[in-house]
Amino acid sequence: MELPTVILSVHGEYSPWTEWGACSTSCGKGSKTRRRTCDNPRPENGGRDCIGPSVENTNCVIELCPVHGNWAPWSVWGECTLTCGGGQRKRVRTCSNPAPSGSGQPCAGSGEEMEYCNTQGCPVDGKFSEWSDWSACSSTCGLGEKKRTRECIQPSFGGRRCWGDTSQIMDCNLGSCFVLPRKAYGNLIGYINNVDIADAIISANIIPSENGMTRVEATVGNIPPSAAKYLQHLVSLLTPVYWSTAQEIDGAVNGYTLTKGNFTREVQVEFATGEVLKMSHYISGTDSKGNLQFDVIIRGEVPELGPFKNIHLRPFQEEYIQTGPGTIYAHSSRSFSGDGVILPYAWNHTINYESTLGQMPYLVQQLTTKGLQVEIVPGDDAISYVIEASIGPGKPSNRCPTGFQLESRQSYCKDDDECAQSNPCSHICLNGPGSFTCSCPIGFLLSQDSRTCQDINECSLSQTDCGPDMDCLNTPGSFRCVNACPKGFKRDEKGDLCVDRNECIENPSICEQSCQNLVGSYRCTCLPGYRLGDNGKCVDLDECDMITSPCSHTCVNTKGSFMCSCPSGYQLLNGRVCRDINECYEGGSNCRSGEECINKEGSFTCLKTCPTGYKRTESGQCQDIDECGERQHKCYYNQLCVNTDGAYRCDCPAGFTSRGPGQPCIDRDECAEVVSVCQHNCTNTRGSYTCSCPPGYRLEKDGYSCKDINECVEQNVNCGPEKMCFNQRGSYTCIDIPCPPDYARDPTTNYCVLECVDPNIPCPPGAKYADIIEFKTIALPAGSKDRQDLIRLTAYNQHDQYLPYTVFTVLLNDPQMEFLIRTDEGRGIVYTMEPLKDSSTYRITVRARSYDSSNRHIQYQTTFIIHISVSAYPY
Repeated sequence: MELPTVILSVHGEYSPWTEWGACSTSCGKGSKTRRRTCDNPRPENGGRDCIGPSVENTNCVIELCPVHGNWAPWSVWGECTLTCGGGQRKRVRTCSNPAPSGSGQPCAGSGEEMEYCNTQGCPVDGKFSEWSDWSACSSTCGLGEKKRTRECIQPSFGGRRCWGDTSQIMDCNLGSCFVLPRKAYGNLIGYINNVDIADAIISANIIPSENGMTRVEATVGNIPPSAAKYLQHLVSLLTPVYWSTAQEIDGAVNGYTLTKGNFTREVQVEFATGEVLKMSHYISGTDSKGNLQFDVIIRGEVPELGPFKNIHLRPFQEEYIQTGPGTIYAHSSRSFSGDGVILPYAWNHTINYESTLGQMPYLVQQLTTKGLQVEIVPGDDAISYVIEASIGPGKPSNRCPTGFQLESRQSYCKDDDECAQSNPCSHICLNGPGSFTCSCPIGFLLSQDSRTCQDINECSLSQTDCGPDMDCLNTPGSFRCVNACPKGFKRDEKGDLCVDRNECIENPSICEQSCQNLVGSYRCTCLPGYRLGDNGKCVDLDECDMITSPCSHTCVNTKGSFMCSCPSGYQLLNGRVCRDINECYEGGSNCRSGEECINKEGSFTCLKTCPTGYKRTESGQCQDIDECGERQHKCYYNQLCVNTDGAYRCDCPAGFTSRGPGQPCIDRDECAEVVSVCQHNCTNTRGSYTCSCPPGYRLEKDGYSCKDINECVEQNVNCGPEKMCFNQRGSYTCIDIPCPPDYARDPTTNYCVLECVDPNIPCPPGAKYADIIEFKTIALPAGSKDRQDLIRLTAYNQHDQYLPYTVFTVLLNDPQMEFLIRTDEGRGIVYTMEPLKDSSTYRITVRARSYDSSNRHIQYQTTFIIHISVSAYPY
């Protein structure tokens, strides 16, 4: 039977493309064609035709057609080099209407033109003459004025007039006219009864009165509210004011007349209740208006009294004694009453001033006060005081008071140092101006004669707190708390030590058999084999019935003793302990060859011998020997012993190697052993290695790769105007990006744009710019190949629309190498026929002209200035 004939369909396939035909133009933009035929094979028997076009066209440019250059219009004139006195200015034009291209000729003539400008004279500003000498002072004493002047030399050519004063006036002071101050101002700081005073202000009015005294009205303000009650009675805060201005009587002088208002004063206030307050006064003369100036520092304690609703400061008198050149001592006894409470207190002062000012006219002067008033201003932040004072000769005035003696020249009273002369005190003598006081160390009390110190028996005065279980022992000047003697102890003969009581000697029958004295107690004991019963009698001790048996196995009690015995397989040692008999060691076993005798408590057994590397456990099992843990290995000291089943091995730490057990671990040189263990540089370290990168790169987190550092971004490099930061692999550089004449800088893109504002500049229809210059950078690693695509250029219009019909032309090539460009789907691809050189930089200029779909009219033009950097390293 014949089979039917089957006819197969043959689909058509294209033959290879022919070579591209010649370009349609000899210069400028043209097109070229290539073809292919559907005969490889032809379609037969109903087969499908070839898929795709049989003809393909592409753009071509043989060379630019020659265009002769023509000047663009002149620019506006630039700024004049000088604002006056004759300068120059410049204007320029560019050969860009059009610019020469191809083999076209450049523009003829100069692109710059200069002219003179601002020829008028420059203005001269007015200038002052030198100051005249100061005039004489307007007053012969006290505060006056003096004056000086200057003239303005007039300006010219529109210059500015002189600016400033033509005269100056200055205060002058030819010395005080010696008028007593009528006002005083001071500052008060310090603390009182733990209340800090920081910025208190003292202001006083000084008023001569007709009653022969000077009246001082003062206010202390800005004081803490809690301090007001402590300052209420301290009128002597004003001591420097009322002593300086007191009314002078019978030839006596006040403080201002004597010191001219410059002195220091140390004050101590002692209260009958024991509190002590100290003040330091610093008086610094008068200011330019004749006001007395002073500062007060206060520190210490006053009685915790007040504030008083009714307070009465009693008048007082102070004696001022000339104790040396520029030195005065003053003292007074005072008191005040508040709400019916009377409190006495004493003041003493030491005044120092410039000794060249002389001395008081009397050895002793007396200051008298009256009319003392005080009031706390509502709000408790201020206190007002009133005091009237006069100063006259002392009573007596030319004889030194008790406690002082007249100095040899009879000009001042010198203090008697009673302590140095006879030491009238039993312990401590404190000399003071005109007197002395005795004091005692802690623990002693001054007796009624005010000179002798007696020991205080603190124990008898119940001034101690030794506690219920302590005894108090008095010591000279103090006392001591000691523990009360516990039971079993007694106080020694001196009474200050506890010693043990020996009960066995004091009561020989206290125990039946034996008495043992203990520290603080005693103990009754019995002979061996007996124990002490509850009734204190000795009874037989059943050693076998004790919690811990004296025998390891069998115990039999006897009178006053016991006996131990052992079971079979044991032997008795030291009469108490039964020791197992080791039949394996002592030859009592009958194990066969290949068996091992294992001793057991009271017996033995025969087991098969364990293999090498194993040992027998107490349960009879063969167990692996941990040679590492039991130190039975032969590893070197720096090797790591690792136990294995029946054996062990010697390892080294990571990064080290050795030749075997017992051999030292030595460092592995990973850099030499492993090729390309690092991308750049490998440094061997002990037990490891580190990778490093060349300058301008940083090591990646993988510890292997090197990544370029973008210095332009990370260091925020500012290259300055007309420049751009170009990040290169391993470095960066600032490249020039100047805009040609007539071009402007786009602040958004930093491109150079040539606006269509000049009718002589050819512009595409509807375009905003005639040309745009874009700056491109590319940083490549080393090792580029020939015919390698370097950068893809795409043209967009001002509306950011892609322009597919674009012709790319290399206008300016790098002198080191020729760069080529080809078109692929409307984009320009820059490449070279030769490999790029390592560690090199290149610069090329490419022009992109975009046409409409008919390829007749230019839609847009962009110029790309491309900077290419090739690294020294392949990364």
